[in-house]
Amino acid sequence: MSEIKGPQKLAEILRFQLESTQQGARSAKPKKAFATPKAEDFDSTLDQNEIGRRTVERAKAIDKNDPQRTKKIFRIFLELTLLNEFGSEIANDPQFSEMLDYVETNMHKNPDTALSIEAAIKHLIGQ
Repeated sequence: MSEIKGPQKLAEILRFQLESTQQGARSAKPKKAFATPKAEDFDSTLDQNEIGRRTVERAKAIDKNDPQRTKKIFRIFLELTLLNEFGSEIANDPQFSEMLDYVETNMHKNPDTALSIEAAIKHLIGQ
């Protein structure tokens, strides 16, 4: 098995899942549409290492004994990645939290993806 690089691996998993979700969305009408940011709102200014650093910094606030710690850290990473990709203004969209829930839930439904996420998070936080 090749070495897992925390932020890069998580970004790769996230891109794959988003592409899969987009392909599925094209063939089936979604139950609830999310606001689509405009092209001028896109703001991919951070690299994955910086997103990883910010994730680790925010993760310090989560109790090390919290059984949901890995899941919460992934949520932080997911949020930072989506804000970076779509621009920080998307955080003001009332459906942003729902979108995060949707993406996170669907990524954890696939056992292989869920294991990869957990391994990447552990690598990211040095466990």
